[in-house]
Parts: sequence; structure tokens; C-alpha cells
Amino acid sequence: MELLSGSKQFLAVATESTKETAFQSHSSTVAAMVRELHRGVQKFLTLEKVAKAQTQGIRCACALIGNTPYERMLPGYIRAFSKMLSPLRRSKGTSYKQLAFLLGHPLLCPLP
Repeated sequence: MELLSGSKQFLAVATESTKETAFQSHSSTVAAMVRELHRGVQKFLTLEKVAKAQTQGIRCACALIGNTPYERMLPGYIRAFSKMLSPLRRSKGTSYKQLAFLLGHPLLCPLP
């Protein structure tokens, strides 16, 4: 998580496109790493059942959401995280509702 918290400048070069070329640029390599980070964090959050581990996973997701340049990426990344909010919001425990708010904040209020 500490690695992601200061990664905005590094991740800013990520550019994802649909066309394939023989040359893979640095920006497309970084975009592939961002895509795999999203996939891994989403998988972790859907499979993990321990509350403390879920908390750390959601904090990691918040750092990833806050530092990813979504305007240069293909659509669909934010939608996957927003779908994860529904079960957390409907849970009976207040800690899970707090986790939903923690994840929902960077989705609703992105940094410039």
C-alpha cells in the first residue's frame, strides 16, 4: 500500500489503447501493470473474508483509485469497484459500512 500511495507521477504515464503494435511503449507497459493491479485488488476484495485483511485491501484500492489516470485508460475500471460497494453498504455491521464509505470517497471525489 505504501508503494501505491506515492505513485501518482509514475502511474500518470499509463496509456491504454485498443490497437496492437509490434512495439510496446513504456506507457502501455505501465497501463498493463495498472490493469493487473486492478484485477488483483478486485479479486482479493471479493475472495477475502477476514475483516482486517478486507480493511487493508480497501485501503489499497483507495490508493490505487486515487492514483490511476482513468481518463487515459479504457473504460470499466471504476464500474467494477463501484459494484463492490453495494454488498458493503447493505451489510449490518457498521465497520463494513465505513469500509464502503472509505472506498466510495475516491470514486465520488477524485483528486485533480
